[in-house]
Amino acid sequence: MDTPSSDFLPEDPNAMILCSSADGAILQSFPRGALITRWQPAGHPHPLLWCYRPDDPAGASPGEDDSAHPSGRVSDSPTSSPAICTLNPTVTPVSPPANDACYPERGGIPICFPWIGAGRGNHYSPHHGLVRNAPWRLGTEPDSEGMHIGYRITADDVVGSEESGQWSAQLHAQCTSDTLSLAFTVHNIGSQPMSYEATLHTYLAVSDVRHITLHGCDNTDYLDATTTPYTPRTHHGPLHITDHTDSVFHSSDPIDLIDPQWERRLHITKEGSADTIVWNPGPELGAQTRGVGPQQWRHFICVEAANFRENAIWLAPDESHTLRQHIQLISLAES
Repeated sequence: MDTPSSDFLPEDPNAMILCSSADGAILQSFPRGALITRWQPAGHPHPLLWCYRPDDPAGASPGEDDSAHPSGRVSDSPTSSPAICTLNPTVTPVSPPANDACYPERGGIPICFPWIGAGRGNHYSPHHGLVRNAPWRLGTEPDSEGMHIGYRITADDVVGSEESGQWSAQLHAQCTSDTLSLAFTVHNIGSQPMSYEATLHTYLAVSDVRHITLHGCDNTDYLDATTTPYTPRTHHGPLHITDHTDSVFHSSDPIDLIDPQWERRLHITKEGSADTIVWNPGPELGAQTRGVGPQQWRHFICVEAANFRENAIWLAPDESHTLRQHIQLISLAES
């Protein structure tokens, strides 16, 4: 990963950071949690990432905590008043809707680290780790081939990191005309070995989750996290979402998300990841889940690059590991 040309902590971690290109493409994020909330290629009519904010017209119930599941609740921070910082001022900035400038209650691409859910042993807090609501430092380095942004954080920046070791972490996000690439790197800067779980908890927007198909899970072993305890199973054929789904697939294979109504395919690849988590709360749990509600569950699917439980990462002192996810937008007419 390139070293950012600047490294600073914004005064308001809930301020939206907006990168826009001359052709109108958008990469939007927030320093709180290094949360990527919007990637919109120029000219594409439908959202790629899903977010929910409290004044969303579709409405979501206050709901209950869904922290019993490894890919559940991802944000309990209050929203902020809109504040926008536009990067790459040499290109024409894009003014988003006012609601877009508020930190979302759920969605985008949260980073879960150094544990997923309640972690190994099921006793860690807060849910989904230490960094997803913490303020990250921002670094940017414009280039000529695509918009990108970088964030960084260390164990000293967060409360409760004593058990997780001494580490530094970086997120690098870059988009081209048709691909969003994410790289999450953890470096052990301590004198003792460390281990951790991590996931890029990617919320992908879909026309209707009941009408999409996921390919790439055929004959794949997984943990069914809708049961207690988790149940080992094997999936066969394409994956269709009709109800609560929380599946940890032990696979590094690509996933293809086919959305006929929006006439697109999302080709999802990853590196440095032994697990793929697929999550959607379904209608019953969705109606009870904060930041989802009775209708919004139909409009997203989480496809996450992860290292979970027995596939946790071990780092010796001065070692590092990078978890990568790439999402490519392809028209069905081109497939």
